[in-house]
Amino acid sequence: MVSPEIMRAIEQFTLKVTVPILYDDRQGIDHIGTGTLFETDDRHFLVTARHLFDGRSAEHCAVPYNPIDSKDFHTLGHLELHKAIDPPGLEIDIAVLELLEPTTIDAIRRGWRLLKPEHSAIASAQGTFLLCGYPSKRTNTNRPRS
Repeated sequence: MVSPEIMRAIEQFTLKVTVPILYDDRQGIDHIGTGTLFETDDRHFLVTARHLFDGRSAEHCAVPYNPIDSKDFHTLGHLELHKAIDPPGLEIDIAVLELLEPTTIDAIRRGWRLLKPEHSAIASAQGTFLLCGYPSKRTNTNRPRS
């Protein structure tokens, strides 16, 4: 059993690295998924699910300025979308958005935590793993722009 102190620390860490992904189109703002921010070699990435971009343009994606106040958000600006290519018999539902816009990167740095390679390792068969996200049913979807 995990102690309450460790659970609080995990919750605080998760809150800073699990980013809601919003989609801004003519109908309004919609919460479409979540992602995790990474940086390496002065490059900045948002890792998420590939299916989020089925029928959607990555250029319309945005993230809140911080995890506390999701009313204000920042579109991701210039980016490059990389989608996993499925090998025969497998489905790999991963997409990586490389953030290229300096103002986007600065805004994200002010409100979020970007993970670095030293925060990751090869998975252990005996380890405990945490999968984090924001449940869609708790969000106000398709709200009009204010």
